[in-house]
Amino acid sequence: ARPSDVIDPAMGRIALRGHPDYAHLARTKTQGYLAAGERFMKEGQYYRAADAFELASVWDRNNALTVLARCHALFAAGEYMSSAYFLGEALTMEPRLAEPGVDWETLLKTRDDYEDRLVELSTWQQRSNSAELAFLMGYVLFQDGKLTRGRISAEYALDMMPDHKGAELLQQAIERALDSESPGGNP
Repeated sequence: ARPSDVIDPAMGRIALRGHPDYAHLARTKTQGYLAAGERFMKEGQYYRAADAFELASVWDRNNALTVLARCHALFAAGEYMSSAYFLGEALTMEPRLAEPGVDWETLLKTRDDYEDRLVELSTWQQRSNSAELAFLMGYVLFQDGKLTRGRISAEYALDMMPDHKGAELLQQAIERALDSESPGGNP
């Protein structure tokens, strides 16, 4: 079969309606889904946010921020293993995303919501001894400024998963932060 037998060029023109080319359409769709995901996060609809961020990543497969946003939404929803998976994917795509910059209180509405998720994640990690959950825990603690605790979790994850690129990148980011921190840092 020839492509023209399977693909109707008129359908392509309909999809591009209002857009000069596919790249513009993809940017517009990505931005729209990212905005929807952020709105769902603010409303506490974390699964819907994760779905919106997934759709954003369909339109922009090379955008590590869409993958990281999905990780954050899944963390907020309590889907820790999935969150850890997408964290690893995002850090592998863009290592700089391991650097601090996440405000968990903004993502989860309140500090109490964040603390509840952290306790739940910690409980699951301790029960299962999961390296993936330790990796996520290290990231979350590091992003929250708890460098020493973050390092302990990240080291455990890297010891258990020595070939995990995301865990390696996280460990390196934490070590850089600890090296640049003055004595008497935040545990």
